[in-house]
Amino acid sequence: MDSAFFGTLPQTLQGKTGEVAVTQLPEENEFIGLYFSAHWCPPCRQFTPMLAEFYKNVNKDKKQVEIIFVSSDHNQKDFDDYFATMPWIAVPFDSDNKELLGDQYGIQGIPTLLIFDKKGKLVDQAGRATVMQQNLKAIDSWKAKASA
Repeated sequence: MDSAFFGTLPQTLQGKTGEVAVTQLPEENEFIGLYFSAHWCPPCRQFTPMLAEFYKNVNKDKKQVEIIFVSSDHNQKDFDDYFATMPWIAVPFDSDNKELLGDQYGIQGIPTLLIFDKKGKLVDQAGRATVMQQNLKAIDSWKAKASA
């Protein structure tokens, strides 16, 4: 496992029904996405429903991808309202790791979707474009990059 990736994530993430241990992620998923987004961002609000549809469809038969929401929202209520529209997990709103992750991966704008393999290797810096252009075939693209 790439400790640079897994080491920057908080040890527990916020799930829909409770906490999710970071150690579970590589066991249960081929790919892990970091989704940098915020409710106040119009392009984010446009892409989030597309990503949610992709997430549901790509995981329909077998869990392959987990997405971790990394919020740029200004307050807990906005985070909670926006996160409620998402089917995945999140870095808790009050976590210092949000800023660390943004700095570590040089996030300049949102929405940004980074895709990592289960070992924590970055396989797609332009995950948003890949999902928008390839939809469910994005997973094949990530598999090819991960094995290269």
